[in-house]
Amino acid sequence: MQISKHTEITRQIEKSIRDSEYDEMLPTVRLLSDRFKVSTRTLSKALKPLVTKGLIIPDGTRGCLINRQQHIRPQTGIVGIFYYSDSDKLDFGNATLLAPLKNAIEQDGYKPLFMNAYHNINDFGDINFWKSNWVDGYIFIYSAINKKLACSLKKYAVPFVVANSLPPECGANWVEFDSAKAIRQIVDSLYAKGYRKIGIDFKYIQMSSHSDYIKDSWKKITSEKNIYREDYFHLPAEKPGMRFAEEHAGYFLQLPEIPEALILWHPGAEIFEREFARAGIKYPDDIFFVEEDDYCHYKPGQNRYPVCLARYDLLAREAWSLFKQIKANPEMEAVNKLIDFELNPAPGNK
Repeated sequence: MQISKHTEITRQIEKSIRDSEYDEMLPTVRLLSDRFKVSTRTLSKALKPLVTKGLIIPDGTRGCLINRQQHIRPQTGIVGIFYYSDSDKLDFGNATLLAPLKNAIEQDGYKPLFMNAYHNINDFGDINFWKSNWVDGYIFIYSAINKKLACSLKKYAVPFVVANSLPPECGANWVEFDSAKAIRQIVDSLYAKGYRKIGIDFKYIQMSSHSDYIKDSWKKITSEKNIYREDYFHLPAEKPGMRFAEEHAGYFLQLPEIPEALILWHPGAEIFEREFARAGIKYPDDIFFVEEDDYCHYKPGQNRYPVCLARYDLLAREAWSLFKQIKANPEMEAVNKLIDFELNPAPGNK
């Protein structure tokens, strides 16, 4: 089998690093592309596997650092669970991912240590904090990590898993629900039933990379059916107040033309219905709701339907399983896994 050009370059660069031809940093992408007589695009493709292995670490505009760190962490039986929540109370009853993650960890004889970044996010910017904690590693949930921190943890061989998607250049191990696939299936179902004016409403997303992914996926999916409208996509750039559902409903109410169907990526249909009813919009004739229903509070009804169920117990198990793999093999290549939502077909026709 013929080896692709970028694969051969990957092998040559890795050999040069192992042979100490390069010391602390690789030459720039442009210099390397000149050396191998390929485009910068091909060279960047060749570097990607080395990032996922943790052999090199992206360092902004400077290029890529060579990771020769051989840190041996003490085995403590404690796992740091880093999360982002505006609540001071650790409430396992209402925290959809915390409780099953805690259970999975404890079933294997480990102890979870929970840390909230909401009030003191700037206190966690020093890499020494992450290197010195008496834990075996970290699991990040609820968008409690960013690209800079992910690259730093990778550089210093700190085991970690993220229960959110991250850009490929981070070289991070992560698991996440396959939102794009679920959105496509819901849109396909609504389109087949005659809906053309379809809108979507999201909760605030802490990680800009994930919000960009959602936005790009929505545009691609609806553009393929020639029904894309920029104003029918709503994902707030800043976290709304306590009345987030009312604020989100207000966004759609001020549009010149209200969608025929709304996909709510949060369990807020009752509040949306109330706000729309106050504006004189009848139900169920004028608008149809589907939901990504974390808690499965609602049952199939006249104009709302829990069409998309997020199995957080499955996400927790996958995140914990991946963490154990990383502990056993710190140099394993990065794993990115998408988990399907459980979907029910949206009922009714236009």
